Amino acid sequence: MWSFHPDRNIDLAFMPFKLIVEHCLALNRRPFFTSIESSTIPRDNELKELTTIEDVLMIGYPNGLWDEVNNIPFFMKGMTATHPGIDYQGKQEFAVHMPIYKGSSGSPVFLLSAQFYDRARSYVPGRDYVRILGIAYKHFKYLAEGMVWVMLDTYCACIFISRSSV
Repeated sequence: MWSFHPDRNIDLAFMPFKLIVEHCLALNRRPFFTSIESSTIPRDNELKELTTIEDVLMIGYPNGLWDEVNNIPFFMKGMTATHPGIDYQGKQEFAVHMPIYKGSSGSPVFLLSAQFYDRARSYVPGRDYVRILGIAYKHFKYLAEGMVWVMLDTYCACIFISRSSV
């Protein structure tokens, strides 16, 4: 039932959605969903007009987390860290700076333009400028270490070392 990306280094998979819809309808439940149209993929000339730093939005369910009461996924805002129209490390990829947690693979990453905010309450497909820039499929984890220094009257004293995964 699941189909995986042909490159084993890319953590993406998909399942035909029609089967889920048919199952729900058989249970007399009508699922709500919104599709992402191919018209939201930026054309080459649109990518060239972007800057290296653009606001982006990722929507997803990291580690299956979501608002179960209101049926709402997580929304994470960030920015591009490399130009979306330039192949990063020779691959058709770009990097973003945003909270991306394990389990976020498959989450769409959208360009957030001023127009997106202006029309967010009345979005009409085909009319408004919403662009999908990519799909999250990996994240980087860094170890940050540091010392906290306390200033005393005549000298500095190191009181503890902080260690954190970022």
